[in-house]
Amino acid sequence: MAQTPEYNNRMICVDDEKDIVQAYVDFLAPAPTSTPKRSSRGGGTTPTAPTASEYELLRAYSGEEALKLVKTELAAGRRIAGGFFDVKMDGGIDGIQTIQEIWKIDPEFHCTIVTAYQDRSVQDINQLFGPRFKDQWDYLNKPFTQGEILQKARQMTAAWNRKRSLEDALAHLKAAQAQL
Repeated sequence: MAQTPEYNNRMICVDDEKDIVQAYVDFLAPAPTSTPKRSSRGGGTTPTAPTASEYELLRAYSGEEALKLVKTELAAGRRIAGGFFDVKMDGGIDGIQTIQEIWKIDPEFHCTIVTAYQDRSVQDINQLFGPRFKDQWDYLNKPFTQGEILQKARQMTAAWNRKRSLEDALAHLKAAQAQL
């Protein structure tokens, strides 16, 4: 009998602001104890009940660090379903360039671009990424809410896992046809 592929809940959060990366962690992989949730909108915190971590999160504070991390994970046989990327980051490459470089080594990766600046329109980004990746990226403005981040994470991991399941089912079907 065919083995069901393991569900991939691995995400990467890339932002040069440590507080923003911590907000992703608080939203997507909360500590198992009752901890306050941070908001990127500033202001107070909201206490929450204890929960199990829904996502395994990797953190990077630059495009270069993100690329190195993705390459290391792939070399170890650990795929990352998707990630959140700030556009403008200090240093070398920006978030959009980072995504393009990741797609060169893992073209099935999903992402959400998260920016406080509207210097690049969704149409411009769509042209940069091209038709090959049109259903593998999304866009979100800062400041964001916990609900927005949770929903984007669910969409990215579900899309990534759905494609793997379909590919697995197709491979099993082809194998069964070959046996017949």
